[in-house]
Amino acid sequence: MSIVIDIKTRVFDDDDVAYRLFPGQGYRHFKAMKEHSVVFLDNPGIPLPGKNGYNKDEGTLREIAKSEGKQPLINADGDNLVAELQRVDEMDFANARWGAKRELNRGWMNALYHKAKIGDLVVVPSPGIIKNDEGEWQKAYTLVGEIVGNPERWERNGPPNLIAGRYIVRRVKWLAQVDEAELDPQVAIGLRTQNALTAMRARAFERVLGAAYKNIILGEEFLARFITTDAEFTAFESYHFNAFVMAVVAACRRAENGQGPFGDGVSIYDIAAEVLGQDDLVPDQESSIHSPGYMTLRGSVLVPAVMSALFALAVAAHADPALDPFGGTGTDQIVVVNSESEAFNPCDVGIDQAVKDALNIMGYPRWQQLCAAGAKANDNDGLQSITTVETRPDPEEL
Repeated sequence: MSIVIDIKTRVFDDDDVAYRLFPGQGYRHFKAMKEHSVVFLDNPGIPLPGKNGYNKDEGTLREIAKSEGKQPLINADGDNLVAELQRVDEMDFANARWGAKRELNRGWMNALYHKAKIGDLVVVPSPGIIKNDEGEWQKAYTLVGEIVGNPERWERNGPPNLIAGRYIVRRVKWLAQVDEAELDPQVAIGLRTQNALTAMRARAFERVLGAAYKNIILGEEFLARFITTDAEFTAFESYHFNAFVMAVVAACRRAENGQGPFGDGVSIYDIAAEVLGQDDLVPDQESSIHSPGYMTLRGSVLVPAVMSALFALAVAAHADPALDPFGGTGTDQIVVVNSESEAFNPCDVGIDQAVKDALNIMGYPRWQQLCAAGAKANDNDGLQSITTVETRPDPEEL
């Protein structure tokens, strides 16, 4: 059997973008986007993009002009909506002309329906408050998600007036709902521009990415995420978690210096107390105290990734003896993978080996202490890594 640790890490560089999409004038489509997990531009009836997107030609011009005629009808949602839309389809738009607004609209359509890729981030700002199904006002949060589908015609399972409008949509997976007070002020201001679509650097949404509860890589930094479902987030004060972190730092430092295992009789708490605060392997620690809260360990790629992997393994092993990294073939049975990005292989960057080295330097008695500390942090503070752990049969066993 192999112990498979999945660090679930997304990689963002300076070329990656997050699409900020405004949900229609007056936020009128926010609720539909949220409830049906779609995003779209307010261009009813527009055709699907061609191989090269939307060209600046007479056909595209007529379709944009036609969709402009349909927008107020769909918003009014009258009793004869289908017939009214049909009359617009039958109108002659031969005299339509390109202008700055229509040029801009064509660019937005090309961005969302042609350039945006599956896996790209999308952010939809909220109106602040919104009526629920009981007609009561409640706070609404900005939506953060990722695109999971190609452009398609929305033909069922939606508000009748929007289905009648035959919108093109991109299916999304909503990852988080964010209070904009958590965002950098410049990013929050950028969300409120009235342009239907803007492309912003993914790095600008670092805190949004944190709220999406994924490990991420931004440039040369690894941001290891730890989340809690507790009503009160106190994990940044967790004695057991901080001892866990510092003990792993000490193990990684010994591995880097080519030193052997720790001596007998010393606990992880003793080891943690000896770590120098200025050691550059000590990750920065940031916390969001909103519920559910999350914590970030930020540092050079290797150490925070090892933290995430070992914490997840410690909590899992405490509950399941089959996940003992010192049993069977020992640490050779451990495999670190990354299901979020094929481009970031934990073996290629040394994370897989660093996890094994840290465990071997700790040794079995201290591993038991790490498991206990991880379980305490999990039980007391609800803290958990978004990394997952499972056992899988080796190929020769199948």
